[in-house]
Amino acid sequence: MADRDRWLATHPEPMSEQDRTEYHTRFSALLDHWLDQGSGSNALALDECKTLVADAFAHFDGQRYKLGEFVVASNHVHVIVTPLPGNDLSDILHSWKSFTAKGIIKVEAASRRLQPWWEKLHERRLATAAKENPSQYAVITFQRPVWQKESFDHIVRSQASQMKFEGYIRDHQSGSGVSPLSPLSPEEAEQKRRDAASTLLISTACAPFDKPALRHALEALKRETEQALDIYTPDEVLEQGFDAAARAKAAGLVQAFRDYLTQNQAQIDALQILYSRPFKQRLTEPMLKELESKLRSTHALWTEDRLWDAFAVTAPDKVRGRSQAGRFADLVALVRFALEQQPVLAPFADSVSERFHAWLMDKAKSGGSGVSPLHSDDPKRQGGASTFTPEQLAWLYLIRDHIATSLSIEPEDFEYTPFGERGGLGKAHQLFGEGLNRILEELNVVLVA
Repeated sequence: MADRDRWLATHPEPMSEQDRTEYHTRFSALLDHWLDQGSGSNALALDECKTLVADAFAHFDGQRYKLGEFVVASNHVHVIVTPLPGNDLSDILHSWKSFTAKGIIKVEAASRRLQPWWEKLHERRLATAAKENPSQYAVITFQRPVWQKESFDHIVRSQASQMKFEGYIRDHQSGSGVSPLSPLSPEEAEQKRRDAASTLLISTACAPFDKPALRHALEALKRETEQALDIYTPDEVLEQGFDAAARAKAAGLVQAFRDYLTQNQAQIDALQILYSRPFKQRLTEPMLKELESKLRSTHALWTEDRLWDAFAVTAPDKVRGRSQAGRFADLVALVRFALEQQPVLAPFADSVSERFHAWLMDKAKSGGSGVSPLHSDDPKRQGGASTFTPEQLAWLYLIRDHIATSLSIEPEDFEYTPFGERGGLGKAHQLFGEGLNRILEELNVVLVA
């Protein structure tokens, strides 16, 4: 096919109609002649291979394409197919070739017929590499193709053309002695479709594991997370604590985490803010999510739980238990503790509660909350001007809890649970009046600082 390759090199796509006609005249007709003479391995003459190909054609008929006349010859196939909307002909052909090639290779008789052709192909590839690219000679792999890379196709542009091709296929069936498979009973046809579908699904599901990179990643993940359990030998507690290997592994994770923070403090907004004391701007939930996302993309196992456990192993006297809620926001506590900005690693919600209590005390000492109650003579007012009303306090506690899990609160957050069912933003304005925005901004800074 060297002549064809040279011709294609001087007639690149898109071809003119004249060039396409010349191509088919010079090369396609010659290919048809060879096929009609029975060239090739003729693996498709085997009933098992023929059945495999025919079942593949029929499998997605009516779902991805409309299948027309077809015939499976000993060394090639003819098929009329109409892709349904959303399906490309190239994808359909690739699916047919990929699925049937894997099945045909597994047929022992077919592999014996194809082996001489595979060996000839390998010899030609080695000779080409030795002549044109010697550096690639040593890495040439033995390939086992079944189908040609290219498919010779015609576009059916009219009913007359379709009738012509259908007649050609029927003549080919009778002339070559090869015809479509004998009609099956409905039960046999259904079972064959089920078998073909099962084989195709298994092949598709297993395809990702053909990639060495994925297999190596899974093996590495298994080595890091796998634990061997002895369920037969009774345990006896000798001493309580972590073994040397666990402590060393935890210390390595802690140091790697600290190194990551140092190396990326200028690239990640959340780290820029957490490094600055006092804060130059307010830390927000999107910023923390960016930090979490980049941590996970770089180190998939660096979850908040794993980092927390690592600090608990390396510094057990400085780590307090975790709450079930607010684990996302605990990343703030992890970063601060790693940067030695706080002496104890405790749930972020705990520090928010402590700051909130101090804030309330400061308001009481300053002689007022800065926010008017519902009415100046409201009997629900507690202790005069120095405190909030019970209803205002209830809302402030809800605001505190929201900040503990989301880092901040904005007026639009009042339209969602748990504020929405209590009256939403309108009720918040009714309770806190013109001081609402000021108090939100103050809590956003004080509770997260």
